Amino acid sequence: SATVSRRKDDPAPRPVSGSTKRRYLAAVQSFTRYLVEVGALASNPLRDLHAPPANAPRCSFLELPDAIRVLDGSAPPYRAIFALAYGAGLEVSAILSLIETDVDVARRQVRARGTKAWTRDRIARVADWAWPHVVAHLATCLPGERLFRGVHRWAAGDTHRERMRALGLVGFRLHDARHHWAVRMVRA
Repeated sequence: SATVSRRKDDPAPRPVSGSTKRRYLAAVQSFTRYLVEVGALASNPLRDLHAPPANAPRCSFLELPDAIRVLDGSAPPYRAIFALAYGAGLEVSAILSLIETDVDVARRQVRARGTKAWTRDRIARVADWAWPHVVAHLATCLPGERLFRGVHRWAAGDTHRERMRALGLVGFRLHDARHHWAVRMVRA
């Protein structure tokens, strides 16, 4: 079973989550069922293999003052990335695929393209407190250019982790910025 994953620039292996192991198992089981159907295998050797248990649901979020501290101490372009994550609830892959024309300055919103399917395309309004960081970064981009050209999702996550450590906020991931946004919307 897979227990580690590696990035090409990461010297140390990272643990693979239970959800990733379940996805791997589902893919392999699907492939072995196909091999049985086409006659390449006589029986499915994975038939009795069970997936690891699901993790407990996670809902970790920062209150607004802490989210603002994260942004205020971050260097460009990460300040704008975090502003879109905390202030619009966008996932990192959607943020990193934004181009200059996806930003509607007049309406204070962005068009977030669905990275898994075109049906996930949506318009996201950016919170008033986060908007100045987005506009400041937009001023550094050329027309039609990707907003965060050259930034990889691993770099965004690593930078966020470093910022959390510097602030003494333990156990928060960049994905939790979406939880911050969701909690604020529910409260509103």
